[in-house]
Amino acid sequence: LAMASIQKYETKKGPRYRVDIYAGVDPLTGKQVNMTKRGFTTKKAANAWADRTRVEIQQKGLNSSLAPDTITNIANAWLIEYKPTVRDATYIKTRGYVKNHIIPLLGDIKVNKITPFICQEAANKWSTDLVNYKEIFQYFKRILKYAVNLNMISHNPAEEITLPKAQIKIEDTIKVWSKEELSAFLEACKADNKPACYPFFRLLAFTGMRRGEILALEWRHLDLDKRYLKVEQAVTKDANNSAAIGPPKNKKSKRIITLDKETVDILKNWKDAELSQKYVFESSPGHFMSENRPRNWLQNICRKNHIQPIRIHDIRHTHCTLLMEAGMSPKDVQDRLGHQSIEMTLNVYAHVTAKRQKHIADSFGNFMSSTSKTTS
Repeated sequence: LAMASIQKYETKKGPRYRVDIYAGVDPLTGKQVNMTKRGFTTKKAANAWADRTRVEIQQKGLNSSLAPDTITNIANAWLIEYKPTVRDATYIKTRGYVKNHIIPLLGDIKVNKITPFICQEAANKWSTDLVNYKEIFQYFKRILKYAVNLNMISHNPAEEITLPKAQIKIEDTIKVWSKEELSAFLEACKADNKPACYPFFRLLAFTGMRRGEILALEWRHLDLDKRYLKVEQAVTKDANNSAAIGPPKNKKSKRIITLDKETVDILKNWKDAELSQKYVFESSPGHFMSENRPRNWLQNICRKNHIQPIRIHDIRHTHCTLLMEAGMSPKDVQDRLGHQSIEMTLNVYAHVTAKRQKHIADSFGNFMSSTSKTTS
């Protein structure tokens, strides 16, 4: 009979549990087989896995518990273990990576058939299609590590590859408006017949907040007399992939943002018109606005006014670049936007200014070329 022991150990993220199972003697080799699995967040989860494994060994034999399985099955099992260790929104994002990228490419392959060459080919493929391919590959590596912990494979082949350079660069995905383009868009918002449109985009453009942070903003988070607001929550996703109020994206996201006088006046007027509101922007009394509504506003206004459309998140990037062009230090911009690292702030600014510098060089080259043709 397979016997199990459970031990508690400490990690930086808190206590975890390890299961050691004496599985018996392999009849094929005559050697004792021990199975170990770590990383359980609760003793109950550790016991459940131990019980399932022991029952499987009793019913199907020792080798069945060690039989190779497909990446699809292992990935789904890993997701079950992963879910209670992270926020719902993080789990949903990770599950999307697994379902949309890892399983379609590798799901049918038996884990014991995964080689470093297959891992390298997967990394190469993702690097040509996805900006965040390194993050996806790290999840794939964790799934294989999970298979190692289950004694399905002896080592992790994903550890043996060289990650290629991304073929899609982040600057190709970022678009920003110039100061003049942003002003034209805000004037169009002001003229629009949707009352919430102008206050929403004014606040977005002049604070650089994330859309979810603005939609979760309650009037209690603002001090309009002292001209500041507190970012303490955001619209995120719950376990059912439905919109819900939760914590901001990261620790840096909890912050205080100062407001200019004109934005304060606009918000005061908006508050006077909406006395019954809990949230600054609502779909109905006491209910925060859908994430889709501001996106629809932006698309319609850009189309009607012949403005080059960008994503809502790119208005945040626009705020970042205009702040730095106005002379604000990268550290101050990082704090205002709630970027996790200053590298993120600098990357956004560097990518955009590099594009603009290229445009300047091309414009000057075209100007000189036309000048030389005129004088010839």
